[in-house]
Amino acid sequence: MFFIVSGEVEIIKQFDTAKHTIAKLGTGRSVGEMSLIDGAPRSATARAKTALKLIVLKREDFNKLNAEHPAIANKVLMGIA
Repeated sequence: MFFIVSGEVEIIKQFDTAKHTIAKLGTGRSVGEMSLIDGAPRSATARAKTALKLIVLKREDFNKLNAEHPAIANKVLMGIA
C-alpha cells in the first residue's frame, strides 16, 4: 500500500480489449489498501501521471504495527474504510 504525499496517480483496468482509466488520485489518497488485508494480487494498474512522493506501507510492516501498536493500526484501517 502507498500513500500519496504529492503528485498524481492514474488507476487503470482492462475491460474487454481496452484499458480504461477508472480513477485519478492525488495528494492525501492511498492505493493498494486491500493488499494489507488479503494479500491478493492487485486488480488494477497504478501509473504515475506526475512525479510522486510516496509513503510505502508493506504488509509485513503493517502486521508488525498491528502486533506492537494495535490502536495505531486500527486508525490506519479506519482511514482505509
